[in-house]
Amino acid sequence: MKESILVKLLSAFISMFLMSFLCVIVFFPDEIIGMVLFGAIMFCFLYLLGGIPVSLIISKYINPNRRTLWNTCSYVFVHMLGGLVVTIIFMFVSEPDHSIEMFVSEDMMSFYGIGAMSGLVFSLIELITLKLRRKSY
Repeated sequence: MKESILVKLLSAFISMFLMSFLCVIVFFPDEIIGMVLFGAIMFCFLYLLGGIPVSLIISKYINPNRRTLWNTCSYVFVHMLGGLVVTIIFMFVSEPDHSIEMFVSEDMMSFYGIGAMSGLVFSLIELITLKLRRKSY
């Protein structure tokens, strides 16, 4: 269990910087340094409070160490859904005054895409970390 949490923390740390850099390149190409730091802080918050607990729950039901195509694809897909759910929960918590129409608007679709992409990046980095760890033994 302790080793699993360390792998998830390492995956979250790498994913945090990768996602913040990618989001800055797409949304704020002129303000790289400041926005990468802001994005890293924001993604750190999201991964630590949302991503890692969701990933621990997913790992209870889908074993990431089994090497079957179905298992790997379902693990990645459920992480993408988890990233989407964490994004929706974050938006409900941070913007409680807005109506439900805001959450289904076109402007929010990019945030939902970022949430799903965050889950994808996190799960792929975690699978790569697990594979490298297996090779080292």
